[in-house]
Amino acid sequence: MDPVPELYEEIIPELINELPPEFTDELQAELFDELGAEFEYEVGTEITPELYGGGAPLDGAVAAGFIGMMVVSWIIAIVFLVLVIIAWWKIFTKAGQEGWKSIIPFYNVYIMLGIVGMPPLLMLIMIGFFIPFLNLIAGLAWFVVSIMMYYKLSLAFGKGIGYTLGLIFLHPIFALMLAFGDAKYTAPVVAVKPSDPTPPTPTPAPAQEQKAPGQVPKQTPPDAQ
Repeated sequence: MDPVPELYEEIIPELINELPPEFTDELQAELFDELGAEFEYEVGTEITPELYGGGAPLDGAVAAGFIGMMVVSWIIAIVFLVLVIIAWWKIFTKAGQEGWKSIIPFYNVYIMLGIVGMPPLLMLIMIGFFIPFLNLIAGLAWFVVSIMMYYKLSLAFGKGIGYTLGLIFLHPIFALMLAFGDAKYTAPVVAVKPSDPTPPTPTPAPAQEQKAPGQVPKQTPPDAQ
């Protein structure tokens, strides 16, 4: 009995792929003869009914819908990117910086650290992104720095922790609100250092009568004492 039809009815790809090349070539020839299907087969490729016409071809409408979803996703991503660029351009302008500085990679981070009153040298942490085994630690460290930066940015514009959470989890929306809202940039909020103790103000001495040159001091008569 010819095993080819039975093999096609219950295909076991793992078993077929483990066959020696000589037997695979014979199996190919028998499949051509028995099934009349045209296919390309390489050793190690799983044999599935779709290769022989056993599966339904991809419907044109389904393919068009899939491509349409991809196009829409890309359009939405581009729109969000443009909105974020516009928002940060406006935020930089409010903070007294040129807007174009917000679109230059790494340089925008340097300027932002200065806007919020944090040491710009913190961006040296980003060097660790390119060092193997150190990139994970650098990523965690920069995540903490980013949260602090958003928090200080919110304070600099007169906002609180709510805006900080919004910039972290709903970044495009809150960045636009910060940029085009009524929030005004005041100054970086830094820790206030205790001032030096003020020296005590000397108590002025009681005014004394000025003596004219050559004037003899007035003597109090003994009876008046």
